[in-house]
Amino acid sequence: DLTALVEANVRVQVENIALSDVMQRAWAKGRDVQVHGWVYELESGRLRDLGITVGKQ
Repeated sequence: DLTALVEANVRVQVENIALSDVMQRAWAKGRDVQVHGWVYELESGRLRDLGITVGKQ
């Protein structure tokens, strides 16, 4: 199912971004930055929040 693959990809990319040097440095400096996992649905033209949010750990 394509939808499941897209959602799985978003989850992995949120993790990759959160682990990136840029995000790690921002959090180390105390910046209040979060990464959210959303999917754009072509059929409806809407954004769907997958409920994935990563912030300073």
